[in-house]
Amino acid sequence: MANLDFYTDELAKIQEDLMKKLDTVVAGLSTISDKELMSIASQIDLFEEMERVGYTGLISKVGNAYDDQIALVFSELTKKELGAVSAVSITTLEQLKAFEMEYLTGSARQYATQLKAAMLRALVTNESVDDIMINLRRGFGAGTFISTSRVKFLIGDSFARFQHTVRVKAFEQFPNIKFKYVGPTQGNRRDSCLHILRKYKEPLTRSQIEDLTKAVPQQKDGSRFLGFVDRGGYNCTHDWVRV
Repeated sequence: MANLDFYTDELAKIQEDLMKKLDTVVAGLSTISDKELMSIASQIDLFEEMERVGYTGLISKVGNAYDDQIALVFSELTKKELGAVSAVSITTLEQLKAFEMEYLTGSARQYATQLKAAMLRALVTNESVDDIMINLRRGFGAGTFISTSRVKFLIGDSFARFQHTVRVKAFEQFPNIKFKYVGPTQGNRRDSCLHILRKYKEPLTRSQIEDLTKAVPQQKDGSRFLGFVDRGGYNCTHDWVRV
């Protein structure tokens, strides 16, 4: 299954490059009066600076990953099946992709806005340049805010749900097509996923899969099966693949 792990990894590099640029910016701004600082504050656009040091290329790469996933799922259809897929379904997926991309970009903009505010507060209170940069790196440097391990999991989970949503739309006009649950059984796996992997070895239609939300009881670890798209839940590593 494809993933977006590269996004937060490359974002951390962008954060570090941005901090290197701020070393010079903060040093320069520390020499001017508060009045001058507030006068030019509106001209400071750290998101634009992020775009200069690589964010534009990164978000384009993410867009390509979404496009590749749409193409990959639709490649599972035969030519005859593909011809039966409505244009509305494809348009819907393109719009969904746009919303997903907007979320990522919005998070990056929020990061840039909060970084700017933190920088300006520190300058107004006359902190030393060294202290300002230490605190900015601690709160906004690589591995923080938008590039933490938690964010990586959230983005990966969202992308996985998108993948399965694409599969729903691609196959929604073919209710008799069957799928098999696949994925790892070792390590820290939910009991609900392991239960399905062991008990339901025969392929199932999507309708039968959705029925599992009622047929599979809550397991000892508290997990439940949540359906075709959500599967075992947050950060699930299992997939329904066409047989």
